[in-house]
Amino acid sequence: MRPPRRPSLVRFERGDLLEKVPTSSLHLVVGNPPYVRSGDLVSLAPDIRLFEPEAALDGGPDGLAVFRRLMPEASRVLLRPGGSLIVEVGDGQAQTVAEMARAAGFCLTTVRRSHPEGAHRRSDSAGSRGRGPRRYGRRGRISFKGGA
Repeated sequence: MRPPRRPSLVRFERGDLLEKVPTSSLHLVVGNPPYVRSGDLVSLAPDIRLFEPEAALDGGPDGLAVFRRLMPEASRVLLRPGGSLIVEVGDGQAQTVAEMARAAGFCLTTVRRSHPEGAHRRSDSAGSRGRGPRRYGRRGRISFKGGA
């Protein structure tokens, strides 16, 4: 005998960022928005540049175009006590993204580096003096909570 069917706690939707999500309906949003500066795309390591769709990498001239849209939308769907937003950002972007989030009504709770200093470079035969193709920056993750 099969157990009774319970409603799913996860539902997948296709859309542009959070446009289809009802206001104050989520507890958690996790994302890895495109954050590579347009001018840096050509310097990405081949294993990234050749296999990832450009739309998944290109964050506009400063790498922050998607974050400018995401923060207000995330605030709309999450902004309540306990709602959390966790995003990956590129090297040097954490402070600016944190300011965007605060302006949207979030409280910064955590900034964490994903890779230790220097982990964004690898050596291979294509590089000179042991510096291979560039892996994009020292990434980090930022967590935000909705206001009290």
